[in-house]
Amino acid sequence: MSSIPTIGKNYEVWFISQGVVGFINAGGAAFLVAPMILSQGGTPADAGMVVGLLPFVALLSPVFGNLADRFQIHREMVLAGLVFLVLASITLAFAEQDLTYVVGALLFGTGGGLIIVSNLGMLAGAGIHEDVMAKRMGLLQMTMPAGQFIALGISAVLLASGVKVQDLFLMHAAVAAVAFVVMWPLTKGPAERVADQLDATAEIVALSGGSKKRLSFAAVLLSGFGLFLLINFLSQFGEQLVESQYPNYLNDVFKIEPETAALAMALAVLISAPLYPLSGRWAAKSGPKLPFMVSIAMRTLTVGGLAFISINIGDASQGVQTLALVLFGLMIVVYPFFEVNTSLIAAKTSPVGPGGGQGFQGGATQLAGIMGGFTAGWLANQAGYQTLAWLAMGLGIAAFLLGFLLKVEAPKVAEPEHPGDAAVARGAVAAMAVSTGRGGVPQQLPHTAPRTNGTDS
Repeated sequence: MSSIPTIGKNYEVWFISQGVVGFINAGGAAFLVAPMILSQGGTPADAGMVVGLLPFVALLSPVFGNLADRFQIHREMVLAGLVFLVLASITLAFAEQDLTYVVGALLFGTGGGLIIVSNLGMLAGAGIHEDVMAKRMGLLQMTMPAGQFIALGISAVLLASGVKVQDLFLMHAAVAAVAFVVMWPLTKGPAERVADQLDATAEIVALSGGSKKRLSFAAVLLSGFGLFLLINFLSQFGEQLVESQYPNYLNDVFKIEPETAALAMALAVLISAPLYPLSGRWAAKSGPKLPFMVSIAMRTLTVGGLAFISINIGDASQGVQTLALVLFGLMIVVYPFFEVNTSLIAAKTSPVGPGGGQGFQGGATQLAGIMGGFTAGWLANQAGYQTLAWLAMGLGIAAFLLGFLLKVEAPKVAEPEHPGDAAVARGAVAAMAVSTGRGGVPQQLPHTAPRTNGTDS
């Protein structure tokens, strides 16, 4: 297997591809599209439609994940995703009509969806002990807001100096092109590692005389995993009602200028970045459910606070504006405890493979983003921006209450020398073979590398 370059013990350098999505999608398109459409005479509904379309194709995340597992093409999907991001950025750089915006948004969704699902699948299926995987998942997820922060900071400075929004998209295209060249060699080792684990699992199943069951879509949704997907969806839907329109929401309700909103978002993302590895360490000790529930509660309280301070606001005072920015910032700051643990809970509860499980989780998240974007634009047109936080609070309360029904296994304590799941499974198959008289199994399966306690990178 090709070597996997690392920084320190747990940060694998290929994680940077996740930061590229943060830079181009979260810090670029998601922030720049809405103001650009409004500046060209569009309505909030127009902006909401395009922002909602940004993750539309990523609804196919379950398909992407299953294809990545089945054909072992995680690396190819990451590289293809970067190509899509180049095309998307160029398309929006020259966008002048609604159809061009729609095409660009769909390209962004395709590229981001391919990269994120493949990255999560490569890590979740890497055969690393769960406590170490929790820490690395935190570092992987941290890389996205780091890229988002850099993009927001650059955008704020360049926009203030008079650079056109369209020109920023050309910068994003260049970043994606450079990332393609860099990721070509860096993604080879992680893809080989997860392929080895998938091969080992398939061979163990074959040696045991069993076969992998193909679950229907309905069976997946009606499982405990389906309950988790619903909770994830409700929480994300509520949060996206505000975040998808946040420059316009803060400007309309609290009279906060978009440039100030961008800087506030950048600062919140910067503060949140160190919380990603902290979230991973918390999950390694307590399991992912507790930080997951705490994050839902905090996010619900922040949007509830925005809703209540907007009552009879009139002309917002400086103090109210500051409080609004703090509440909005807190909603962003606590997001690491939600994002990291959705991936970990998906890995623990999914009845399908690592790529498929992360794909379903990603699909639920993207569906929430789409519906949040569409609903926010429509609702702002119909009833005003103030209504967004009220609906977000109601959805957050529903997600929190359903969370008490979610069952997630407690974390397993790593042993000093953990042999890896594949080796444990081989031992179980051998014992079964002896007891049934069906013969033994090989000491070492082909393509299988026994895992250590997280030091195999």
